[in-house]
Amino acid sequence: MMPLYTTWQCSFYKNQINPSDQYFVPLCFLAIYEDNPTNFVDKYISLLSSGGAKHHKDLLTPFGLDTSNPDFWDSGLSLISSMIDELEKIS
Repeated sequence: MMPLYTTWQCSFYKNQINPSDQYFVPLCFLAIYEDNPTNFVDKYISLLSSGGAKHHKDLLTPFGLDTSNPDFWDSGLSLISSMIDELEKIS
């Protein structure tokens, strides 16, 4: 799979997205991909092909994401929490 962090940052460079979101949004994408990978790659390639010409809200809509909804942030935080749990098990 393509490197989400780099491609997301490049795509949103001109779209006034909060810099901290540039690192968190890919985690939400990863959570979506792990839950339902069907059609994810096509949607993601479409997002990248916009070249940063669309507003971030318009780009996230095909994924069912809304940054104003707390559930959006919960999905990324849940992924981080599971990563921490996994690290604690192996340490």
